[in-house]
Amino acid sequence: MTAEQTDLRYWSGGCQCGAVRFKVEGPLDEVSVCYCRMCQKATGGAFGLFVKVAYDKITWTRGAPKRFASSNVGKRGFCENCGTPLTWEFEHWLDVTVASFDEAAKIEPVVQMAMPMQFPWLWRLDAIDVRD
Repeated sequence: MTAEQTDLRYWSGGCQCGAVRFKVEGPLDEVSVCYCRMCQKATGGAFGLFVKVAYDKITWTRGAPKRFASSNVGKRGFCENCGTPLTWEFEHWLDVTVASFDEAAKIEPVVQMAMPMQFPWLWRLDAIDVRD
């Protein structure tokens, strides 16, 4: 984790259209990359990138996520207007999508999960063409 992630501060974020906004009281907890098929489908990407947050550390400051039970252990939260994935919720904590934070680039992962489901081409991204 970066020093900034462990600072006592507030982190803000929200969905793409702005209908749902949140504030997380820092410091941030574990940041994970998950390659499981459920996270791939829920985010529409090659992996899920999440910050673990206690329920008492997050405040929905505008709107709230719509939720659906994506498995027998948790729910996924998303903006019902624009579809932005926001949470993966369990009984005692939730994971918030890193990219939904306003300062997402400052939040670094510390653990990877479900490695057998990782797309094999991820390790070759630095070898493909780059467009600005």
